[in-house]
Amino acid sequence: MNTSIKSLFIKGYYGWKVVFNILIYLAFFAYVLYLIIQASHISTKILYSLILIIILGTCLYYEYLKQLYHKTVGILINDCDPIKARHSSELLRKRDLFNGFKGSLTIFNVLLLMDEGKYDECRQYLIDNDKFFRASIDNIFIKFHTELQLAWLLDNPSLGESAMTGLNKIRNTNQKKYSPLFSWDEIDGLNCYIKSRYSKALSYLNHVDTSKLNAREQTYLNVLIADTYRESGKTNEIGTYLQKARMNGNKLAIVKK
Repeated sequence: MNTSIKSLFIKGYYGWKVVFNILIYLAFFAYVLYLIIQASHISTKILYSLILIIILGTCLYYEYLKQLYHKTVGILINDCDPIKARHSSELLRKRDLFNGFKGSLTIFNVLLLMDEGKYDECRQYLIDNDKFFRASIDNIFIKFHTELQLAWLLDNPSLGESAMTGLNKIRNTNQKKYSPLFSWDEIDGLNCYIKSRYSKALSYLNHVDTSKLNAREQTYLNVLIADTYRESGKTNEIGTYLQKARMNGNKLAIVKK
């Protein structure tokens, strides 16, 4: 499935979820309205009315926040626009009165800090939220993968070594216990780059299935491949991959470097 079709599929999936939820809310509204009409005492009518207002209002507000969250994520991973994504995430944070999206925004902020080029700040953010990232295997997968990318961007081989140790532990875990969030070819290629094994890195990186990557992920991959060609002395290939990176991610710090 290519990226554009995949994006349309995802949008369609969430669109149908919204329609399905609206139908449930309408059914609930109709049922409570029926109870209000059938109630013989005014106090019961008022009680049912209050229940309807509170529950339906809460559900509709949650749906609004969920759509705002999906929009925010889309701005970052599909539009690759960290400035607009920062504005949208701040709006979500202010309107999320009960911190229901706090965890999701924690992960989002990691991506955003990287896209803004705040690599040291991103690393510190991972340290400050270590407890959150160790709460599930998927979260810690994100943490170790981000640290591996930071090892590349900060030229910090020791950070890459510790991140790879964690990633290999996940690799050796039953695959049913974690989500396939990242390509192992990309991870191994990145690890080889950090260790200056550029030919081996290219063999992994050129094997990554880009149809499964969003625009942001493709941008990082293309910049990494360009860097690998540069370090291996094959400068005639650099322009091709940097051009690919600029097609979608020209607003990302990694492309502007």
